[in-house]
Amino acid sequence: MKQIFFSILLISMLTGLPVWVTQAADSPHCGINCEVNFTTAKDVEDAVSAFFGGDSAPVIVVKNSETGVFRVTLANGKMFSLAPVGLTLRYRNRVEQQMMETEEGHVRFRSQSGVEIQLRSEFHNQVQAMGELLRLGWENVGWFGDRIEIDSPAGERMCFAPDMEIIAGAADGATSITTDADGNLQIRYQDGIQQRLHACAHDMVQLRDQVRSTLRLQLQTHTDGTISVQQDGLQHRYRLRATLRWSGILDQPGFFTEESRLRFRYRDGWEQEIVSMP
Repeated sequence: MKQIFFSILLISMLTGLPVWVTQAADSPHCGINCEVNFTTAKDVEDAVSAFFGGDSAPVIVVKNSETGVFRVTLANGKMFSLAPVGLTLRYRNRVEQQMMETEEGHVRFRSQSGVEIQLRSEFHNQVQAMGELLRLGWENVGWFGDRIEIDSPAGERMCFAPDMEIIAGAADGATSITTDADGNLQIRYQDGIQQRLHACAHDMVQLRDQVRSTLRLQLQTHTDGTISVQQDGLQHRYRLRATLRWSGILDQPGFFTEESRLRFRYRDGWEQEIVSMP
């Protein structure tokens, strides 16, 4: 499966053969039969409970009054750090129940009771995370909504976004950050919550558009930061490396290989490696 992404790209460019295109889901909309409101903890609880809750094991949703971040705990003990995307829709009529992962890696819930909400991953505590990074010598932070770009103590430009799933741990009143074998960051917050910051795309919209226009495929982002494409009924999954490399080559975006490694060059000259997953 290694290098299959590049192989598909090369075949498509050289032969012009059609490739299967996946269809994006319809965007949520609201007509005269629904209301639009700011998202509350009750909205999140109602939407998530429709799929993961029960009378004996309810979904627990806690909103941090300072950060606005929702912490969701399912009946099986799994926990998630979430922020709403847009507003909550409440239909006056019952609707078809649906849960789906959007193209951007968000999760959209629509319950039969009429609640529709879209959620994305968020830092459990952004202030604590950034404070510890700065203390460790990271600098030059760029904020881009659900991701950050930052210079490492070694001077490398890197892109990170938080995992949606978090893990409870023992609180010791301190924040610590370590790096794993894949170059991702592992954060332990002051309350003991652990969260990974995975590698993210320098410009996911541009990367997705390039896959769509060049390969005629749909690029799917997942909540753990991995990306995938469907080809001939098979899913090929990849992850990005967090490190960005400056090329100095502008307005020449596209995929290329270097020493058997697949890379993507963005229009602004930054390059990023794409790694095939088994």
